[in-house]
Amino acid sequence: MGLFSVFAEYNRELLDRYDLFFIDSSYGGKSATYHNTEGHLLEYLQYNLEPERDITIGTVTDLYDMKVLETHFTEMALATDHMGALVRYEAIQYMRTKYGLELVEDLQGYMQEIEDYELLSVDTSSKRAETDATIAKAKEEGVQISEDEWVELDFDNPADEINADRSRGILNFTLEDVNDLSQAAVDLSTYSSHRELSRGTGITLPKGGTPDWEEEAGFTGQLLFQEYCMERMGNYLSPMQDGQLKYQIEYLISGNNCDIENLKDVANSLIWLREAANVVYLMQDQVKMAEVEALAWTLTALAPYLQPAVKASLVLAWAYAESVIDVRHLLAGGKVPLMKSSSDWNLSFSSILDYKSFLSNDEKEGKGLDYATYLRILMALTDEDELTMRAIDIMEMDLRLTPGNEYFRMDGCIFGVTALAYVASGYGYEYHIKRTYYY
Repeated sequence: MGLFSVFAEYNRELLDRYDLFFIDSSYGGKSATYHNTEGHLLEYLQYNLEPERDITIGTVTDLYDMKVLETHFTEMALATDHMGALVRYEAIQYMRTKYGLELVEDLQGYMQEIEDYELLSVDTSSKRAETDATIAKAKEEGVQISEDEWVELDFDNPADEINADRSRGILNFTLEDVNDLSQAAVDLSTYSSHRELSRGTGITLPKGGTPDWEEEAGFTGQLLFQEYCMERMGNYLSPMQDGQLKYQIEYLISGNNCDIENLKDVANSLIWLREAANVVYLMQDQVKMAEVEALAWTLTALAPYLQPAVKASLVLAWAYAESVIDVRHLLAGGKVPLMKSSSDWNLSFSSILDYKSFLSNDEKEGKGLDYATYLRILMALTDEDELTMRAIDIMEMDLRLTPGNEYFRMDGCIFGVTALAYVASGYGYEYHIKRTYYY
C-alpha cells in the first residue's frame, strides 16, 4: 500500500504532456534525490500502521504495536538510465497501444527503398571533390599539342557557378524570407544530454527473466518512438508555440542550441538525401545522360581524357540544382517523391544555370513525401541514443515552463525501485519486507 501511494505521485505535467509515468523525486523543489521518495514511503507506512496520526479516534490499542524503523531503496531505475531507454520504452508502449504497428509500415517501406537504391552510399561530396581536383589539375597543366608546344586549357563549366552557390547558405535559397525564422535559443549545458546525470542501479525482477523494457528494441521500436516524438513535438512547418525551442524535431536530428542552426542542418541533410536520389535517377535516364555527355564532349574537345570528370561534374551540378528546388518545395509545404520519374523532374539541362528562377512557393501540393515524412527519414538515420536524449532535453525544456516545475530534471525521475522496510513490534519482534515495483 505504501508503494502504491508513492507511485501514485507521478509528475502530472509529464503525464499530461507526454503520457509518461515517472516519480519526480524533487516534488517541485530544487533538490531531486531518491531520499525524498524514501521519506514519502516511510510516511505512508507510518500512516498505515499508526491510524491515530491522521484522525482522532479516542483511546486506541494496537494488538501488534508495530512501528516502521527504516525504509530505503536497494535498487532504483531512473528515466535517463541507459541513454533514456525507459523513456523510450514507455513511449513505445503508448504508441503500440494507441495505434499499433500499422503506423510505421509506410516509413519502413521508404527506408527499404533508400536501402534498395543504396542512397546512403552515394557520396556526392567526395565525388565532386575528386572531379574538381582532376579538372583543376588539367587546366593548370594545359594540353600538349606537339612535342614542344602546350596550350592553355580553358572552358566554362556550368557546374562551377552552381558549386559556388553551395557556400552561400542553403536557407537563402530554400526559404522565401529568412527573417521570419524563429530566433529561439537555449543553454544546452543545463539539459540532460549535456550535463552530468544521476544514475540508478537498475532493478531485478522478483521472478527473474528479462525485463520487457530491455526487449523493446529493434528498428520497429525506433520508428514507433519517432512517431511519438512527431506527435508531441513541433517542427518548422508546425512550430511548438509554447516551447523554449520551436523547431523541436529539427533539434532531435541536429542537436544545436538554436532553431536557425537546427533548421539549417536539416535543410543541408535534405539536400544531401535529395542529391543522392537525383544522381541515381539521372544516371538511369538515358535521354538526360545523352544531353550531359554531349556538352561534356564539347567542353573537352582539346582534352578528351577529361570527359568522364566533366560529365560527372555536370551530373552532380544538375542533381544539386534540382535538390535545391526540391527542398524549397518541401519547406513551403509541398511534396517530393523519394525517387523521381521524368514527369517529376523540374529542371531541364539547358536551364541549370537559371535554376534560381524555379525557386517558387506558388505550387505547394505535388505528389510524394511531405516535409514531416522526410523528417521521419532523417530521424531514422540519427543515432537512437542521441535522438532519445535530445527528446528528453525537449521534455525538460517544456516542463520547466510549467508551474511548479522550474527545476525539473529527468534524471531525478524514478521509473522503478526495490524497497526495503524494517518493521518492529512492541513485543520484541522485527521483520523486513522487500518489494519491487515499477511502472
